[in-house]
Amino acid sequence: MKRIQRYIALLCILVSGLLAGCGGSSAPGSAPTTTTTATTTTPPEASQSPTKSILKLSTQGVLPQGTQLSGLGVTIQLPTGTTVATDSTTPVTVSSGVVTISGVAAQAGNSAMLPPVYKPATSTAPGTLELVIAGNFGVGEFATVNCSTSSGSTPPTSSNVTAISFSPTDQLLRPVTGLSTGVNVTLIP
Repeated sequence: MKRIQRYIALLCILVSGLLAGCGGSSAPGSAPTTTTTATTTTPPEASQSPTKSILKLSTQGVLPQGTQLSGLGVTIQLPTGTTVATDSTTPVTVSSGVVTISGVAAQAGNSAMLPPVYKPATSTAPGTLELVIAGNFGVGEFATVNCSTSSGSTPPTSSNVTAISFSPTDQLLRPVTGLSTGVNVTLIP
């Protein structure tokens, strides 16, 4: 019972952190800096313009000895023309299987994810995808995202997929500093 209460508390903290990051000011010091590292892999046979991509999201850095992440919240910004599959509901619901827990978070065996929140691009703002994952896991890959890119648009690369917010927490639900996000992009023709 205590473990369930802990996960509920973690999810509430992470969700409130994500919501607090919405909108706001662009004044210096108004938001924490998020560093994103990314790599892009294109299969050798991919001579045509890719229409699908797989994003592998990860944490990078070093946790203090004996520390695990109890969860994290992250919002990624998608390049123009890149979307994720959704169900035909309002608000926009990400289709089942589009975003999955993977890597160290999946290996932990006890990780759970809130339903991802996708905000499609508008004429004034790029599309975003928000994830909240709870569990006990270390540094490394934590989620896989399947995307589609419309014809004529630039596919995701290491320079155009960015984390615009990132909130990892430790087992005592304290913010963890010194970590950044990483994105590995695989393009599929």
